[in-house]
Amino acid sequence: MLAVATLALGPALATLPAAQAQAATGSLTVTTIGRNGAKVKADVQLYNTRSQAVKTVKSGVKTSLPTGTYIVTADIETPDSAPGVMGMTDTLAGRQITVASGTTLTFDARQGKQVKASLSGEAGSASDYQGQILAGVCAKDDTLEEALAINTPQGMYEIPNSSNALQFAWMATYLDQPAAGTGAEYYLSGQTTGMPASASYAYSRAKLAHVSVMVRSGESVGGQTSFEFQPTPPGNLSCETDMWGPAYEEDAPGYAVDAYVSPGTWEARTDEFSGSDDVGGAFTGDHVYAGGRTYDETFQRAVFGPTEGLPYVEGRAVTYTPYNTIADAVGGTGESPSTYDTVTLSRDGRTLKTQKLTTGSEAYPTFSEHITATGWYVLKVVATRVRAANLSSTVSLDWHFYANPAHHQVEQGYITRLYPTGLDRHNAASPGTTTPVTVYLTRKDGYGEKYAAETAKSVAVYASFDSGKTWHAVSARRSGAHWLADVKEPSAAGAVALRTVVTDTKGVASTQTIYRAYTVS
Repeated sequence: MLAVATLALGPALATLPAAQAQAATGSLTVTTIGRNGAKVKADVQLYNTRSQAVKTVKSGVKTSLPTGTYIVTADIETPDSAPGVMGMTDTLAGRQITVASGTTLTFDARQGKQVKASLSGEAGSASDYQGQILAGVCAKDDTLEEALAINTPQGMYEIPNSSNALQFAWMATYLDQPAAGTGAEYYLSGQTTGMPASASYAYSRAKLAHVSVMVRSGESVGGQTSFEFQPTPPGNLSCETDMWGPAYEEDAPGYAVDAYVSPGTWEARTDEFSGSDDVGGAFTGDHVYAGGRTYDETFQRAVFGPTEGLPYVEGRAVTYTPYNTIADAVGGTGESPSTYDTVTLSRDGRTLKTQKLTTGSEAYPTFSEHITATGWYVLKVVATRVRAANLSSTVSLDWHFYANPAHHQVEQGYITRLYPTGLDRHNAASPGTTTPVTVYLTRKDGYGEKYAAETAKSVAVYASFDSGKTWHAVSARRSGAHWLADVKEPSAAGAVALRTVVTDTKGVASTQTIYRAYTVS
């Protein structure tokens, strides 16, 4: 949208002819004909290439528009009771036109070519899979506004048009039927400039990327979890941007699936459900998958804990925002459940302020307390989940640091990210075994503030098997930039709490505790 300024001009420019003051008005009527030869109603998207304005109208209706060049797109739905289609066929159409007075345009679905994405070398037979095609047509320079359709492989068509002002994209999914038990799912995607003369694409399993997906249980706040893949072209400048492969598998967390995707950039994601409510989810971020290679994507991997957020002094006050206190600390999915946070600042054993906050759903309230003296302070944070989960139920943080109210900086202190290996899909270790835990130290506040200098001197690790009543020291050794600890699991089933104490060269101590970090079963 352009902002128009009103200026005081001289007499010669005080008024403009009406034809110059406003754009000329034309009209457009779009007719859509189904594959059965009858006129049908359709939503038509109109994109003005000059103003970038977008308007959706109904076909068969004369629409007044500013004259100029438009990209017109539509999905023509034709009722069809044939087996293998969703009660109708979809035909995607697009054209670049110049709108003047009385302009008309006809999209005839009978000119459409079937969109095909065939697969060879898959496990089992074609009947073992539920197939689906998602396709879209959009303006090449406005990929967020598109005509988008979803149907079975037998019900999707597109009308060829070689215009380089258009872009066409498709995504085909073949998902394992429950009774087939192949354990494999396929996601195939691509895009072209213009509407292709033949939208037929062949894929071989051997040339796809193999992604081993595991959705673990324990960290989920919903009773059901589904996953899907979404293509993410560079800069998201493609009709593929709004496409995703809906997961056929939707079950309680704790399952694994072998997915095969066409080479390119994809993002894997999960959604968590409690009844009909979508209560959470996670994204892996953009990953480039190469054909013939194997990759692993794991969701809800223990241990959830703090990922960022440190106390800092600003305006002669200790300030802290408890975001991401219980989050996917090592899995890279960005999952961060909402939390109830109790924040307390004290000095010399005297409480200066206690505040209760609720963090999440894009609400990140801040704790702040004015200080007047230089000295040792303790900031304590206790975070619990708003929605209950079996693991990482409560996290506590204790920073014992030296602060000067006149120094504007992120104070001393560390966050530890804990990564146990050898856990099963339920985030459980076997009784009587040893679980290696990698301890990563981080100083990240999320504000871009100046950091106080700090060097870690020692890292101590403790484990509790009775909900924190007693603690056992765990052997920890430095390995490069991180520490390695070996937790010896009890012979009985239960939950494991983990605690780390990081001390720096100035005596500043950071204590972090995660209750129900993982289980033993």
